[in-house]
Amino acid sequence: AKLCELFGKRPHELGLLNKQSVEESQPTLPSLRHGSSPSPARPAQHVPLWSVPFSRNPFFTGREHLLQSLHDMLTRQGQVTALTQSYALHGLGGVGKTQIALEYAYRYRHSYRAIFWVSAETSETVLTSLVAIAEVLDLPERDAQDHHKIIRAVTRWLGEHHAWLLVCDNVEDLTLLQAFLPSTRQGSLLLTTRLQAVGTIAQQLPVTPLDAEEGLAFLVRRAKVLPLNSARNELAPAEVCAARAIVEAMDGLPLALDQAGAYMEETHCGMEGYLQQYRKLRFRFLERRGHSSQDHPASVQATLSLSVQHVRQKSRLALEILHLCAFLAPDAIPEELLLTGLPQESEPAQESAPDPWLLDEAIAVLLSYSLVQRDSLTKTLRVHRLVQAVLQESFTEQERDAWITR
Repeated sequence: AKLCELFGKRPHELGLLNKQSVEESQPTLPSLRHGSSPSPARPAQHVPLWSVPFSRNPFFTGREHLLQSLHDMLTRQGQVTALTQSYALHGLGGVGKTQIALEYAYRYRHSYRAIFWVSAETSETVLTSLVAIAEVLDLPERDAQDHHKIIRAVTRWLGEHHAWLLVCDNVEDLTLLQAFLPSTRQGSLLLTTRLQAVGTIAQQLPVTPLDAEEGLAFLVRRAKVLPLNSARNELAPAEVCAARAIVEAMDGLPLALDQAGAYMEETHCGMEGYLQQYRKLRFRFLERRGHSSQDHPASVQATLSLSVQHVRQKSRLALEILHLCAFLAPDAIPEELLLTGLPQESEPAQESAPDPWLLDEAIAVLLSYSLVQRDSLTKTLRVHRLVQAVLQESFTEQERDAWITR
Protein backbone atom coordinates (compact mmCIF):
# COMPACT_ATOMS: atom_id res chain seq x y z
CA ALA A 1 0.00 0.00 0.00
CA LYS A 2 2.83 2.41 0.81
CA LEU A 3 4.64 1.68 -2.46
CA CYS A 4 1.42 2.22 -4.40
CA GLU A 5 0.85 5.50 -2.58
CA LEU A 6 4.42 6.61 -3.30
CA PHE A 7 4.30 5.85 -7.03
CA GLY A 8 0.60 6.58 -7.59
CA LYS A 9 0.07 3.11 -9.09
CA ARG A 10 -2.16 0.12 -8.43
CA PRO A 11 -0.60 -3.11 -7.04
CA HIS A 12 -0.72 -5.06 -10.31
CA GLU A 13 0.82 -2.12 -12.20
CA LEU A 14 3.90 -2.37 -9.96
CA GLY A 15 4.02 -6.17 -10.28
CA LEU A 16 3.33 -6.60 -6.55
CA LEU A 17 0.12 -8.60 -7.15
CA ASN A 18 -1.42 -9.98 -10.28
CA LYS A 19 -4.68 -8.43 -11.42
CA GLN A 20 -6.75 -11.46 -10.41
CA SER A 21 -5.46 -11.28 -6.84
CA VAL A 22 -6.37 -7.59 -6.66
CA GLU A 23 -9.90 -8.29 -7.93
CA GLU A 24 -10.34 -11.19 -5.49
CA SER A 25 -9.34 -8.93 -2.61
CA GLN A 26 -11.84 -6.21 -3.50
CA PRO A 27 -14.86 -7.69 -1.61
CA THR A 28 -12.95 -7.29 1.66
CA LEU A 29 -12.84 -3.53 1.09
CA PRO A 30 -15.81 -1.12 1.27
CA SER A 31 -17.82 -1.51 -1.92
CA LEU A 32 -17.88 1.20 -4.55
CA ARG A 33 -21.34 0.27 -5.78
CA HIS A 34 -24.77 1.34 -4.61
CA GLY A 35 -26.12 -0.47 -1.56
CA SER A 36 -22.92 -0.20 0.43
CA SER A 37 -22.09 3.38 1.26
CA PRO A 38 -18.84 3.73 3.19
CA SER A 39 -18.53 6.98 5.05
CA PRO A 40 -15.96 9.02 3.12
CA ALA A 41 -15.31 10.99 6.30
CA ARG A 42 -13.40 8.00 7.74
CA PRO A 43 -10.16 7.44 5.82
CA ALA A 44 -10.11 3.94 4.34
CA GLN A 45 -6.89 1.93 4.34
CA HIS A 46 -6.50 1.43 0.62
CA VAL A 47 -4.91 2.89 -2.46
CA PRO A 48 -7.56 4.78 -4.48
CA LEU A 49 -8.04 4.49 -8.20
CA TRP A 50 -6.00 7.45 -9.37
CA SER A 51 -6.03 9.54 -12.54
CA VAL A 52 -4.34 12.82 -11.64
CA PRO A 53 -1.76 14.02 -14.20
CA PHE A 54 0.23 16.33 -11.90
CA SER A 55 2.76 15.77 -9.13
CA ARG A 56 2.20 17.26 -5.71
CA ASN A 57 3.58 20.79 -5.31
CA PRO A 58 6.41 20.65 -2.74
CA PHE A 59 6.17 24.41 -2.20
CA PHE A 60 2.44 24.53 -1.42
CA THR A 61 1.94 26.83 1.56
CA GLY A 62 -1.00 27.85 3.74
CA ARG A 63 -4.69 27.53 2.80
CA GLU A 64 -5.16 25.22 5.80
CA HIS A 65 -8.58 26.54 6.78
CA LEU A 66 -9.86 26.41 3.20
CA LEU A 67 -8.64 22.84 2.68
CA GLN A 68 -10.13 21.62 5.95
CA SER A 69 -13.45 23.38 5.31
CA LEU A 70 -13.60 21.96 1.80
CA HIS A 71 -12.96 18.45 3.11
CA ASP A 72 -15.60 18.78 5.80
CA MET A 73 -18.19 19.95 3.27
CA LEU A 74 -17.40 17.43 0.56
CA THR A 75 -17.43 14.47 2.95
CA ARG A 76 -20.33 15.56 5.14
CA GLN A 77 -22.54 12.59 5.99
CA GLY A 78 -26.26 12.48 5.23
CA GLN A 79 -26.08 14.58 2.09
CA VAL A 80 -29.22 14.32 0.00
CA THR A 81 -28.50 16.47 -3.04
CA ALA A 82 -25.67 16.58 -5.53
CA LEU A 83 -25.19 20.30 -4.90
CA THR A 84 -23.95 19.70 -1.35
CA GLN A 85 -21.26 17.37 -2.70
CA SER A 86 -20.14 19.83 -5.39
CA TYR A 87 -18.01 22.91 -4.85
CA ALA A 88 -16.36 25.39 -7.19
CA LEU A 89 -13.11 27.16 -6.29
CA HIS A 90 -13.34 30.46 -8.16
CA GLY A 91 -11.00 33.41 -8.43
CA LEU A 92 -8.60 35.42 -10.54
CA GLY A 93 -6.20 33.64 -12.89
CA GLY A 94 -3.00 32.83 -10.98
CA VAL A 95 -4.62 32.90 -7.53
CA GLY A 96 -3.86 29.22 -6.95
CA LYS A 97 -7.15 27.40 -7.60
CA THR A 98 -5.55 24.45 -9.39
CA GLN A 99 -2.85 24.06 -6.74
CA ILE A 100 -5.46 24.00 -3.97
CA ALA A 101 -7.44 21.30 -5.80
CA LEU A 102 -4.24 19.32 -6.38
CA GLU A 103 -3.17 19.59 -2.75
CA TYR A 104 -6.67 18.53 -1.67
CA ALA A 105 -6.53 15.44 -3.90
CA TYR A 106 -3.18 14.35 -2.47
CA ARG A 107 -3.85 15.27 1.14
CA TYR A 108 -7.24 13.53 1.38
CA ARG A 109 -6.77 10.77 -1.19
CA HIS A 110 -7.49 8.00 1.33
CA SER A 111 -10.94 9.47 2.01
CA TYR A 112 -11.98 8.33 -1.49
CA ARG A 113 -12.04 5.09 -3.42
CA ALA A 114 -11.26 6.86 -6.71
CA ILE A 115 -9.89 10.28 -7.67
CA PHE A 116 -10.09 11.55 -11.24
CA TRP A 117 -8.87 14.76 -12.88
CA VAL A 118 -10.48 16.37 -15.93
CA SER A 119 -8.79 19.27 -17.72
CA ALA A 120 -11.95 21.16 -18.64
CA GLU A 121 -10.68 24.06 -20.77
CA THR A 122 -12.00 22.68 -24.07
CA SER A 123 -13.96 19.72 -25.40
CA GLU A 124 -10.66 18.23 -26.64
CA THR A 125 -8.98 18.36 -23.22
CA VAL A 126 -12.12 16.93 -21.61
CA LEU A 127 -12.10 14.00 -24.01
CA THR A 128 -8.38 13.35 -23.44
CA SER A 129 -8.98 13.27 -19.69
CA LEU A 130 -11.95 10.91 -20.00
CA VAL A 131 -9.91 8.52 -22.16
CA ALA A 132 -7.25 8.48 -19.41
CA ILE A 133 -9.94 7.76 -16.81
CA ALA A 134 -11.34 4.90 -18.93
CA GLU A 135 -7.82 3.43 -19.07
CA VAL A 136 -7.43 3.61 -15.27
CA LEU A 137 -10.84 1.98 -14.81
CA ASP A 138 -9.97 -0.64 -17.43
CA LEU A 139 -13.35 -0.13 -19.07
CA PRO A 140 -14.13 -2.33 -22.10
CA GLU A 141 -14.88 0.82 -24.14
CA ARG A 142 -11.49 2.42 -23.45
CA ASP A 143 -10.19 1.65 -26.97
CA ALA A 144 -13.41 2.49 -28.80
CA GLN A 145 -13.04 4.61 -31.92
CA ASP A 146 -16.38 6.25 -31.12
CA HIS A 147 -15.53 8.84 -28.48
CA HIS A 148 -19.16 9.02 -27.37
CA LYS A 149 -18.92 5.39 -26.21
CA ILE A 150 -15.98 6.27 -23.98
CA ILE A 151 -17.82 9.26 -22.53
CA ARG A 152 -20.96 7.20 -21.88
CA ALA A 153 -18.91 4.44 -20.25
CA VAL A 154 -17.21 6.86 -17.84
CA THR A 155 -20.54 8.56 -17.09
CA ARG A 156 -22.13 5.18 -16.39
CA TRP A 157 -19.29 4.22 -14.04
CA LEU A 158 -19.65 7.48 -12.11
CA GLY A 159 -23.39 6.91 -11.82
CA GLU A 160 -22.98 3.37 -10.49
CA HIS A 161 -20.25 3.89 -7.91
CA HIS A 162 -19.74 5.70 -4.62
CA ALA A 163 -16.95 7.54 -2.84
CA TRP A 164 -15.18 9.09 -5.83
CA LEU A 165 -13.80 12.59 -6.27
CA LEU A 166 -13.88 14.23 -9.68
CA VAL A 167 -11.81 17.40 -10.13
CA CYS A 168 -12.74 19.50 -13.18
CA ASP A 169 -9.94 22.00 -13.63
CA ASN A 170 -10.11 25.37 -15.44
CA VAL A 171 -13.80 25.25 -16.30
CA GLU A 172 -14.60 27.96 -18.85
CA ASP A 173 -17.85 26.60 -20.30
CA LEU A 174 -20.27 24.88 -17.93
CA THR A 175 -22.02 23.12 -20.81
CA LEU A 176 -18.93 20.95 -21.35
CA LEU A 177 -19.57 19.30 -17.98
CA GLN A 178 -23.07 18.26 -18.96
CA ALA A 179 -21.65 15.85 -21.53
CA PHE A 180 -20.25 13.46 -18.92
CA LEU A 181 -21.60 14.27 -15.45
CA PRO A 182 -24.21 11.69 -14.36
CA SER A 183 -27.65 13.07 -13.56
CA THR A 184 -27.41 11.65 -10.04
CA ARG A 185 -24.03 11.80 -8.35
CA GLN A 186 -22.86 9.49 -5.58
CA GLY A 187 -19.41 11.06 -5.41
CA SER A 188 -17.93 14.51 -4.93
CA LEU A 189 -17.31 17.14 -7.60
CA LEU A 190 -14.69 19.88 -7.28
CA LEU A 191 -14.37 22.59 -9.94
CA THR A 192 -11.74 25.27 -10.43
CA THR A 193 -12.88 28.24 -12.51
CA ARG A 194 -12.64 31.98 -12.99
CA LEU A 195 -16.44 32.09 -13.24
CA GLN A 196 -18.14 33.61 -10.23
CA ALA A 197 -21.54 32.18 -11.22
CA VAL A 198 -21.82 28.40 -11.70
CA GLY A 199 -25.58 27.96 -11.41
CA THR A 200 -26.88 24.71 -9.97
CA ILE A 201 -23.77 22.66 -10.72
CA ALA A 202 -21.91 23.54 -7.51
CA GLN A 203 -21.68 25.80 -4.52
CA GLN A 204 -19.04 28.52 -4.69
CA LEU A 205 -15.90 28.97 -2.63
CA PRO A 206 -13.91 32.14 -3.41
CA VAL A 207 -10.12 31.85 -3.52
CA THR A 208 -8.41 35.06 -2.49
CA PRO A 209 -4.71 36.02 -2.68
CA LEU A 210 -2.40 34.89 0.12
CA ASP A 211 -2.26 37.08 3.19
CA ALA A 212 1.00 38.76 4.19
CA GLU A 213 2.31 35.92 6.39
CA GLU A 214 1.35 33.08 4.03
CA GLY A 215 2.76 35.01 1.09
CA LEU A 216 6.03 35.59 2.93
CA ALA A 217 6.34 31.92 3.90
CA PHE A 218 5.62 30.79 0.33
CA LEU A 219 8.07 33.25 -1.25
CA VAL A 220 10.92 32.23 1.07
CA ARG A 221 10.31 28.54 0.37
CA ARG A 222 9.94 29.00 -3.40
CA ALA A 223 13.04 31.18 -3.74
CA LYS A 224 15.03 28.53 -1.82
CA VAL A 225 16.94 31.23 0.02
CA LEU A 226 16.94 28.89 3.04
CA PRO A 227 17.01 25.09 3.36
CA LEU A 228 13.49 23.66 3.30
CA ASN A 229 13.21 22.99 7.05
CA SER A 230 14.99 26.13 8.23
CA ALA A 231 13.24 28.79 10.30
CA ARG A 232 12.34 32.03 8.56
CA ASN A 233 14.03 34.07 11.29
CA GLU A 234 17.38 32.85 9.95
CA LEU A 235 17.01 35.39 7.14
CA ALA A 236 18.73 38.75 7.57
CA PRO A 237 16.29 41.49 8.68
CA ALA A 238 16.87 43.41 5.44
CA GLU A 239 15.95 40.33 3.39
CA VAL A 240 12.77 39.79 5.42
CA CYS A 241 11.83 43.44 4.92
CA ALA A 242 12.43 43.12 1.16
CA ALA A 243 10.41 39.88 1.04
CA ARG A 244 7.45 41.57 2.72
CA ALA A 245 7.66 44.41 0.20
CA ILE A 246 7.63 41.89 -2.67
CA VAL A 247 4.54 40.17 -1.27
CA GLU A 248 2.83 43.55 -0.99
CA ALA A 249 3.84 44.53 -4.53
CA MET A 250 2.44 41.23 -5.84
CA ASP A 251 -0.72 41.74 -3.77
CA GLY A 252 -0.37 38.15 -2.54
CA LEU A 253 -0.98 36.55 -5.97
CA PRO A 254 0.60 33.07 -5.78
CA LEU A 255 1.53 32.91 -9.47
CA ALA A 256 3.41 36.20 -9.19
CA LEU A 257 5.19 35.07 -6.02
CA ASP A 258 6.09 31.78 -7.66
CA GLN A 259 7.43 33.72 -10.64
CA ALA A 260 9.51 35.94 -8.34
CA GLY A 261 10.79 32.92 -6.41
CA ALA A 262 11.76 31.13 -9.61
CA TYR A 263 13.74 34.18 -10.75
CA MET A 264 15.59 34.34 -7.44
CA GLU A 265 16.31 30.61 -7.56
CA GLU A 266 17.72 30.88 -11.08
CA THR A 267 19.72 34.10 -10.63
CA HIS A 268 20.62 34.08 -6.88
CA CYS A 269 19.89 37.80 -6.82
CA GLY A 270 18.37 37.71 -3.33
CA MET A 271 15.24 39.42 -2.03
CA GLU A 272 16.70 42.93 -1.97
CA GLY A 273 18.20 42.57 -5.45
CA TYR A 274 14.91 41.33 -6.89
CA LEU A 275 12.89 44.12 -5.27
CA GLN A 276 15.20 46.84 -6.62
CA GLN A 277 15.04 45.44 -10.16
CA TYR A 278 11.29 44.83 -10.04
CA ARG A 279 10.61 48.45 -9.14
CA LYS A 280 12.58 49.57 -12.20
CA LEU A 281 11.47 46.92 -14.69
CA ARG A 282 8.06 45.79 -13.43
CA PHE A 283 6.52 44.71 -16.72
CA ARG A 284 9.61 42.79 -17.84
CA PHE A 285 9.48 40.79 -14.61
CA LEU A 286 5.74 40.12 -14.96
CA GLU A 287 6.42 38.74 -18.44
CA ARG A 288 9.24 36.41 -17.40
CA ARG A 289 8.04 32.99 -16.23
CA GLY A 290 11.40 31.26 -15.81
CA HIS A 291 12.65 27.85 -16.86
CA SER A 292 11.76 25.81 -13.77
CA SER A 293 7.97 26.25 -13.82
CA GLN A 294 6.41 23.53 -15.93
CA ASP A 295 3.18 23.12 -13.95
CA HIS A 296 1.94 26.61 -14.90
CA PRO A 297 4.12 27.80 -17.79
CA ALA A 298 2.15 31.01 -18.50
CA SER A 299 3.47 34.20 -16.91
CA VAL A 300 1.45 36.66 -14.84
CA GLN A 301 1.32 39.02 -17.79
CA ALA A 302 0.16 36.28 -20.19
CA THR A 303 -2.41 34.87 -17.75
CA LEU A 304 -4.05 38.20 -16.95
CA SER A 305 -3.79 39.55 -20.50
CA LEU A 306 -5.71 36.52 -21.78
CA SER A 307 -8.60 37.34 -19.45
CA VAL A 308 -8.55 40.97 -20.59
CA GLN A 309 -8.59 39.82 -24.21
CA HIS A 310 -11.74 37.75 -23.55
CA VAL A 311 -13.39 40.83 -22.05
CA ARG A 312 -12.40 42.86 -25.09
CA GLN A 313 -14.22 40.38 -27.33
CA LYS A 314 -17.39 40.31 -25.21
CA SER A 315 -18.11 43.86 -24.09
CA ARG A 316 -16.68 47.27 -24.97
CA LEU A 317 -18.32 48.81 -21.92
CA ALA A 318 -16.77 46.18 -19.63
CA LEU A 319 -13.37 46.93 -21.11
CA GLU A 320 -13.89 50.68 -20.56
CA ILE A 321 -14.77 50.04 -16.92
CA LEU A 322 -11.68 47.89 -16.48
CA HIS A 323 -9.46 50.54 -18.05
CA LEU A 324 -10.88 53.19 -15.73
CA CYS A 325 -10.35 50.94 -12.70
CA ALA A 326 -6.69 50.48 -13.68
CA PHE A 327 -5.96 54.10 -12.76
CA LEU A 328 -7.86 54.33 -9.47
CA ALA A 329 -7.07 53.17 -5.96
CA PRO A 330 -7.81 49.44 -6.21
CA ASP A 331 -9.66 48.52 -3.03
CA ALA A 332 -12.97 50.44 -2.98
CA ILE A 333 -13.92 51.97 -6.32
CA PRO A 334 -17.40 53.54 -6.07
CA GLU A 335 -19.79 52.34 -8.77
CA GLU A 336 -21.10 55.90 -8.89
CA LEU A 337 -17.91 56.84 -10.73
CA LEU A 338 -18.85 54.42 -13.49
CA LEU A 339 -22.32 55.93 -13.82
CA THR A 340 -21.25 59.56 -13.82
CA GLY A 341 -17.65 59.62 -15.00
CA LEU A 342 -17.43 57.40 -18.06
CA PRO A 343 -20.23 58.99 -20.16
CA GLN A 344 -18.38 62.29 -20.45
CA GLU A 345 -15.27 60.75 -21.95
CA SER A 346 -16.03 57.37 -23.48
CA GLU A 347 -18.09 56.84 -26.59
CA PRO A 348 -19.05 53.19 -25.85
CA ALA A 349 -20.17 54.17 -22.38
CA GLN A 350 -21.90 57.35 -23.49
CA GLU A 351 -25.08 55.52 -24.41
CA SER A 352 -24.80 52.65 -21.93
CA ALA A 353 -23.29 53.60 -18.60
CA PRO A 354 -26.20 55.66 -17.19
CA ASP A 355 -28.42 52.56 -17.37
CA PRO A 356 -27.84 50.45 -14.20
CA TRP A 357 -28.99 47.32 -16.01
CA LEU A 358 -26.32 47.71 -18.69
CA LEU A 359 -23.77 48.48 -16.01
CA ASP A 360 -24.68 45.20 -14.29
CA GLU A 361 -24.28 43.37 -17.60
CA ALA A 362 -20.82 44.84 -18.12
CA ILE A 363 -19.71 44.08 -14.57
CA ALA A 364 -21.01 40.51 -15.01
CA VAL A 365 -18.51 40.07 -17.85
CA LEU A 366 -15.68 41.22 -15.58
CA LEU A 367 -16.90 38.92 -12.80
CA SER A 368 -16.95 35.97 -15.18
CA TYR A 369 -13.14 36.24 -15.35
CA SER A 370 -12.75 37.31 -11.70
CA LEU A 371 -11.05 40.53 -12.85
CA VAL A 372 -13.00 42.53 -10.27
CA GLN A 373 -14.72 41.83 -6.96
CA ARG A 374 -18.06 43.53 -6.28
CA ASP A 375 -19.44 44.50 -2.87
CA SER A 376 -23.20 44.89 -3.17
CA LEU A 377 -23.51 46.52 0.27
CA THR A 378 -21.00 49.31 -0.24
CA LYS A 379 -21.58 49.45 -4.03
CA THR A 380 -17.87 49.33 -4.72
CA LEU A 381 -15.50 47.32 -6.87
CA ARG A 382 -12.06 45.94 -6.09
CA VAL A 383 -9.41 45.17 -8.67
CA HIS A 384 -6.14 43.33 -8.07
CA ARG A 385 -3.03 45.48 -8.23
CA LEU A 386 -1.35 43.26 -10.80
CA VAL A 387 -4.40 43.47 -13.07
CA GLN A 388 -3.90 47.23 -12.89
CA ALA A 389 -0.19 46.85 -13.61
CA VAL A 390 -0.75 44.66 -16.68
CA LEU A 391 -3.41 47.02 -18.01
CA GLN A 392 -1.31 50.13 -17.49
CA GLU A 393 1.67 48.57 -19.24
CA SER A 394 -0.51 47.59 -22.21
CA PHE A 395 -1.16 51.25 -23.05
CA THR A 396 1.06 53.56 -25.05
CA GLU A 397 2.34 56.59 -23.17
CA GLN A 398 -0.25 58.75 -24.94
CA GLU A 399 -3.10 56.40 -23.98
CA ARG A 400 -1.90 56.30 -20.37
CA ASP A 401 -1.84 60.10 -20.21
CA ALA A 402 -5.39 60.23 -21.63
CA TRP A 403 -6.72 57.83 -18.98
CA ILE A 404 -4.92 59.66 -16.18
CA THR A 405 -6.50 62.89 -17.40
CA ARG A 406 -9.93 61.27 -17.31
